[in-house]
Amino acid sequence: MAYARKLNDLAGKFITGTDVGLEDSDVKLIRKYTPYVIGAKVKPAFYTAVGVYYGIQEALRHLFGSKDIEGYSFALQGVGKTGLSLLKLLYQATGKIFIADVDKEKTKKAKRR
Repeated sequence: MAYARKLNDLAGKFITGTDVGLEDSDVKLIRKYTPYVIGAKVKPAFYTAVGVYYGIQEALRHLFGSKDIEGYSFALQGVGKTGLSLLKLLYQATGKIFIADVDKEKTKKAKRR
């Protein structure tokens, strides 16, 4: 549990969750050794996607004076847990979204959705 020990050393400056290479079962195991992990009871990828979505809106507001996403095109690199959640949020506001993922099955799944 070297990863959990490192999280403890950082004392909350970094909190981990399900991400590339970490699954729900990993989070449940790591949680036994450190409090600096989320995702045992919630899906953190969704909340990460919401944060990215709001960040996009704020960037648009800063650059163009409006946070309205409609009319813009977006490209997502990766449609794993977070990317797929972000895709759902963006698709509600605009239909112009390009996706790419090294995992062709994830790309196919995202297109079907």
